[in-house]
Amino acid sequence: MRTFWTILISAALCACSGEEIEEQEKGPDIIINKAPGTPILIFPEKDQLCLDPVIAFTWHRTTDPDGDQVSYNLQLSSDPSFGVLIRDLNTRDTTTTMNLDPAADYYWRVAAYDDSGEKGSFAQYQAFTVEGNPESNHVPNSPTLVSPYLNASVAPGSQTLSWDAVDADNEVLTFDIYFGTTNPPQLYVADHGANTLGVTTEAGKTYFWKVHAKDQSSLSIGNTWTFSTSE
Repeated sequence: MRTFWTILISAALCACSGEEIEEQEKGPDIIINKAPGTPILIFPEKDQLCLDPVIAFTWHRTTDPDGDQVSYNLQLSSDPSFGVLIRDLNTRDTTTTMNLDPAADYYWRVAAYDDSGEKGSFAQYQAFTVEGNPESNHVPNSPTLVSPYLNASVAPGSQTLSWDAVDADNEVLTFDIYFGTTNPPQLYVADHGANTLGVTTEAGKTYFWKVHAKDQSSLSIGNTWTFSTSE
């Protein structure tokens, strides 16, 4: 009988010891650092023609899934493969200005990385061209908001979007209007000839919109505005 109990206790001890060894082999939980999201490029736009060689590169801010602070790596090249870089810039801002050579094609892209150096994917590159004498044409002023005023609450239904835009060369301007319930808004109307546009809205929605102003040779990027409709 004593032999039976001795065997039973020994088996139990071995089982417990085995569990401890298994736990030790597992070790502590490993925290995997995740890369930030991919930025969305704003300006210069794809295949844009720019007469002014001073380019204010702009992109949307992105976030990090771990809550880390995000920085950005902008690469500029004359080659879509980015084999040779003209600029390789790191910044915490979402805009940077460069003075480029005229009469040349350029390609640019941006990737985000966190404080641990974990880098996300580059945004799909965008090509643009700088040509001409910058003194021969001025880029239109960025459109300014008229109505509805920023963060306004308006009645649902018909709504008139209104803005002002000025061109220093007094050229005729046309406008690309981006409008919708997503941010950034999608293109709604292209090559619009007036500085007002009627839209239809639904109750209880938040709308985002912006206007790009264009003359015969260049384009200016407008800010994103927002308003809401009451229930």
